[in-house]
Amino acid sequence: MTGLDALFRPRSVAIIGASSDPNKVGGRPLHFLQKAGYQGRLLPINPSAAEVQGVRAHRSLSEIQEPVDQAIIAVAGRQVLEVASESIAHGVKALQIFSAGFGDDANDTRLLLERARAAGVRVLGPNNLGLFNAVDGFFGTFATALDGAWPSRGSVGVVTQSGAFGSYFFGMAQRRGLGFSHFVTTGNESDVDVADCIAYLANDADTQVIVTAMEGCRDGRKLASALAAARSAGKLVLAMKVGVSPEGALAAATHTGSLSGEDRVFDAVLRDLGIARAQSLAQLVEAAYLATIGPRPLDRSALVVTTSGGIGVLSADAAQSAGLELPHISNGAHARVKAIACLADGRNPVDTSAGIIGDLSAYAQITEVALEGQRYASVVCYMAHIARNPSHWAQLREPLYALRRRFPAVHFAAVLLSDQGTTKDLEAHGFSVFEDPTSAIQAIAACSPLPALSELFTPTADDTPGQTIDGPLRTEAECKQALAALGIPFAPERVVTDLDTAVVAADEVGFPVVLKIVSPDIAHKTEVGGVRVGLNNSSELRAAMVEMKETVHRHVPTARIEGFIVARQLMGGAEILVGTQRDPVFGPVVTVGAGGVLAELLDDVQVRLAPVDLASARDLLARTRIAARLCEGFRGSVPADLDALAQLVARISQVAWTHRDQIAGIDLNPVLALPSGAFALDALIAKD
Repeated sequence: MTGLDALFRPRSVAIIGASSDPNKVGGRPLHFLQKAGYQGRLLPINPSAAEVQGVRAHRSLSEIQEPVDQAIIAVAGRQVLEVASESIAHGVKALQIFSAGFGDDANDTRLLLERARAAGVRVLGPNNLGLFNAVDGFFGTFATALDGAWPSRGSVGVVTQSGAFGSYFFGMAQRRGLGFSHFVTTGNESDVDVADCIAYLANDADTQVIVTAMEGCRDGRKLASALAAARSAGKLVLAMKVGVSPEGALAAATHTGSLSGEDRVFDAVLRDLGIARAQSLAQLVEAAYLATIGPRPLDRSALVVTTSGGIGVLSADAAQSAGLELPHISNGAHARVKAIACLADGRNPVDTSAGIIGDLSAYAQITEVALEGQRYASVVCYMAHIARNPSHWAQLREPLYALRRRFPAVHFAAVLLSDQGTTKDLEAHGFSVFEDPTSAIQAIAACSPLPALSELFTPTADDTPGQTIDGPLRTEAECKQALAALGIPFAPERVVTDLDTAVVAADEVGFPVVLKIVSPDIAHKTEVGGVRVGLNNSSELRAAMVEMKETVHRHVPTARIEGFIVARQLMGGAEILVGTQRDPVFGPVVTVGAGGVLAELLDDVQVRLAPVDLASARDLLARTRIAARLCEGFRGSVPADLDALAQLVARISQVAWTHRDQIAGIDLNPVLALPSGAFALDALIAKD
């Protein structure tokens, strides 16, 4: 047994610092392991006791003459390095370090990891709450949540960084009736991290739902790969990330960087993997609960049948916000619904009205008619107080359950107030049960398939970093020259230093022209008068050069002016922001959105891990609001060349990936998407 198996399902476990007091950190795991009936060998280590909680104790690991799969270390932080080193030397295959004080000295952590990695030992922690495996009865944890909420075996695996967060989720989920396969907290993640645990559970036959919560991540690509592996294995992943890191924005040296911080990138990664992100503990619990009751929704189509018009409106609003589709019932179905209950109204949500109170079996009939006329993956059945009236519930119970049996692939969610017995009865017949219709809608949305990318980018030998961009990248002109050599298209332009050469350059590129200042001290030229457009002849060009030099000096007296760019002014088209940023967690990402001077004000951007192919680039562009409409042709304008624009996006993403060790960010703002072709009009490269 090696690796993570020794953490999750050890055959023997040594508890170093074991205590006879089950309320102490060193005593709790032994107490829980015995309570769970753990079938492996229990080896408490305590130098001053012959027996701990009825189990023979050992003074040290050296006294044990048998293999030990896992050691749980619950000693003072200053003792951890010595104890862990002894464990590694003894041949222990995995370590859990509960101790919170260890790690304050970075050198101690480095030494421990060097020794562990050399021996192939995995380390969980330090400062972790531990883990349990409800399937095998292994409870290597000191979680206080287990005092009042012992887990039942089920299919939900939980992976969190924070022990307190994870244990509180466990308590809420256990009270909601969820059963668990595994629960693990990773703490300070000196070695084993959330991604490792997700990848492990992706291959675990007992786990069908993976719930993960984290505060941060050191290796975003590793996390993305683990999430993709879980999805490929058919697991439902529900994710939550708390905290919006300022690192991405603080490190930004371009427009693009200021628009694509870590949290936005995290959102984009989950979206592209088809994974829903919960915004609260309650959402996380409710989605996990729904995923364990009845079939998972096959797609994002839902039917809402309600006894209240107001609840129907509330449900429709919630569905739109959550991204669920509410296709209308067919014309024929609508006519049949009206025949059953003449006061019924709506095409979806379907309002049965209170008129069915005399024969509540009509509720099931109306739902059946709607399902016969249109395919739905989920049904939300709002039934208010019906279950609280025995006579009313008796009319509806059997017809409702018969309907559930007739449509076995459809997820049925019941929204009503009921007693515990009725709730359990509904669940036993395959209904998830909610009191709040919005919670039901959100849970269905979280468990419904999202469109995902076909696969994540996997680096090949040709994609390894090492290529360099030669020459300085201080000015727009130098950045354009470097990017043009790498295949990025720009408008024809020349760099000049005086009036006469400017006129010659304008004749070569063709009037009208754009004039820009060239200075290594000015990143955003428009703000200091460093850009003039619509210069139609040599006289206008000469006057603009003189005026621009004076204006720039007035705004930035110390700026070094090295010349001017004279570029052909391309007319028409849509201004699009295209750029890249090296995210501190996920590495290079590509960003597209509304461009020009309003890029940051409108904040209409979409982000994806770089590099992207043409299909992904087109999808990325289509997800924007303004940019997508402009490219499709707005109010009679000619549509832009989306193929050329997508090619530019894909190419700049490849440049960012290939040069990821050299380039921190690239800003092409704007890119002009014309009816034929797409050209970057400005360029800024931020290097390390």
